[in-house]
Amino acid sequence: MKKRVIITLIILACIILGVWSGLYVYLGSFQPEEDLSGDNYTDPVISNHERINILVLGLDIGNGFKNGGYERTDTIFVASFDTKDKKASILSIPRDSRVKIPGHGIDKINAAHVYGGPDLTIKTVKELLGVPIHYYVKVNYEGFKQIVDELGGVEIYIEKDMHYNDNAQNLHINISKGLQTLDGQKSLEYVRYRNYPNADIGRIAAQQKFMSAFAKKLLQPSMVFKIPRIAKILTNYVETNMSPMEIVKYAELACHISYDEIRMEILPGVGQDIGSISYYIIDNSEMNKVVNELLHGLDSDVSDIKVEVLNGNGHAGSANKVAMELKNKGFNVISTGNANSFDYKNTIVIYRDGNIETAKKIASIIGGTELKQEDFGDKEIDIRIVVGEM
Repeated sequence: MKKRVIITLIILACIILGVWSGLYVYLGSFQPEEDLSGDNYTDPVISNHERINILVLGLDIGNGFKNGGYERTDTIFVASFDTKDKKASILSIPRDSRVKIPGHGIDKINAAHVYGGPDLTIKTVKELLGVPIHYYVKVNYEGFKQIVDELGGVEIYIEKDMHYNDNAQNLHINISKGLQTLDGQKSLEYVRYRNYPNADIGRIAAQQKFMSAFAKKLLQPSMVFKIPRIAKILTNYVETNMSPMEIVKYAELACHISYDEIRMEILPGVGQDIGSISYYIIDNSEMNKVVNELLHGLDSDVSDIKVEVLNGNGHAGSANKVAMELKNKGFNVISTGNANSFDYKNTIVIYRDGNIETAKKIASIIGGTELKQEDFGDKEIDIRIVVGEM
């Protein structure tokens, strides 16, 4: 796979302002680099009804693409797009979250990037949340500073005086309360400030507030003239596995989404010291509820949906594995068994009339590639899943 440049919200502004062709040509002109990390664990988009999940990583201060190793991620969130209903949601993961990092044991989630770059971070997030990750975007904060300056600053109301000094990180913050237009450096200080009563949770809430103000500035008509200079800045600081065509495709989708209706949440949990280390301990029960709602688009209560799972590939345990996954999401799996044959190549989600939306959401969870309506007669099920080879 090849390295490309994604211009996230900037692309949305371009699409809204009708600069489709020029944008595509500009994106396609970038020269790819070999050995793109992060593409070994992303999931293919296998159906049109599938939700698209994008992992966004903000790197700590410094050169995030240095050859000598990777840096810690300072910001981690999953942006999820419902391609049918034109909805979007964002789930932020506190960087101090205590998780299992494959091959490295228990650690803070921001260490995953140090151990194995985007590949290991993607794998860790997938195992934590139980969702597919289709794309990733990695952004260095130096690029963030430069793009804010190019925009002419971002206007935001500062709710409290923000003063903080950390000589170890060369981080010095001095921002006064009130309505401010923050330049790149001050914007970076604002999103990195952590002296809140609830520590990292307060910082994430501030970051989400800044994202809103940032997007509004980007979507101003006058910003279209700055797109070439902004794009040039980001070529050095943004990495993604999305192709130019995919960028344009999802940017078109995003322009139909109302920013005010984007739901933003923080992974539920509490801060806790273990030994001499401060962690964020995730509430797994509440996490499953939030993930279901934000990243799967499921109602908070799906226990009324009766599901049957059948093995259609002949591999022992296939049906039980899918059944357990759906049970963990709250579905009422009433039976498992074998299908009428083991020759099914694709996984099929069969639904009773009136349950197509639920069927699509189940397909996005288990990777079903076919949807089919069927009358189950007197059998009291709403959804039947036949697990195939794929």
